[in-house]
Amino acid sequence: MCVYVYLRCVAYVLNASYTSHGTMPSFISLVLTSLSLASYLCTMLLLLLLLKKFETEICSMCTWMLNGTVGCAGSLTSGGTESILMAVKAYRDRARKLRPHVTRPNMVLPTTIHPAFEKAGHYFDVDIIHVPVGADCRVDMDAVRAAVDRNTILLVGSAPQYCHCVIDPIEELSEVLSDT
Repeated sequence: MCVYVYLRCVAYVLNASYTSHGTMPSFISLVLTSLSLASYLCTMLLLLLLLKKFETEICSMCTWMLNGTVGCAGSLTSGGTESILMAVKAYRDRARKLRPHVTRPNMVLPTTIHPAFEKAGHYFDVDIIHVPVGADCRVDMDAVRAAVDRNTILLVGSAPQYCHCVIDPIEELSEVLSDT
């Protein structure tokens, strides 16, 4: 680190002296470019190592809080849309492995669901079945029950919903799948 700081200071001095007298010799320009690239690569490597440790610790804590076993695994995503995409992909991949009879997977979604589910359905070739919501903006459970079929791999509810800030009946949604 000290060598790098020293080289950066020398490069700055050389850059300043040649800039005031005209063009910079190409070898100095090459050195400055190399130092910038080395700095960037070192910073990225350090960030990747720290992010990996961060991800491992968060997954470990979540496994502990949810009473997971040693075989549990997880991953960290950078935001809501990516999290939704990865969840739909995981359900699709799981259905391919455990339910090979499902040739046209679908997911049942309230009309008020986050738009990223539409994107995920398109990206991962999962059909989307929209169900209406009631006057309280919560998913209509009768419509959910009617929409579920043998190709349903995922039921989606919000807790809370992003646009109206209401909570869908998550426990009832889980019972729908346990009944099928």
